[in-house]
Amino acid sequence: MVASTIPSWIKQYDRVEIHQRAINLKGYIREWSDIYRFAIDRPIEDRINSVIKWVEHLKSINFHKDPNISDEIKELIERDDYKDHIKRTWEPYDTQFFTRGNYGEDLAVEVYPFEQLNKRWYEICDKCEIPRCELPKLNSPSV
Repeated sequence: MVASTIPSWIKQYDRVEIHQRAINLKGYIREWSDIYRFAIDRPIEDRINSVIKWVEHLKSINFHKDPNISDEIKELIERDDYKDHIKRTWEPYDTQFFTRGNYGEDLAVEVYPFEQLNKRWYEICDKCEIPRCELPKLNSPSV
């Protein structure tokens, strides 16, 4: 989730495109140096399985028949080899790819293991300087 002065058009990305790299966000978020930045480290196998599950859901509701979806998403949903394609496409992108600069520069993004998200959520709220709230259940860890 991006909560900032980031331009509204970038907030309209579809679900897959919410996986933004910190280096890209740094170019849009004016208060980058003044905010707490964090990411959740989820094992690549879990991320791949999540994308596969999402594509299967889209297939089941015939989302690809909607005339307003992007060609890229339509092509992905219609592929017979979508599972292999997703694996090939996502495997190179580990957490450091998303949280560091193009040449590995440290962008001061704190990384939390996905499995610890429930027990560290209030810590994240405090560091973000937002009121403590319940962790949303969408894609939350079961631990």
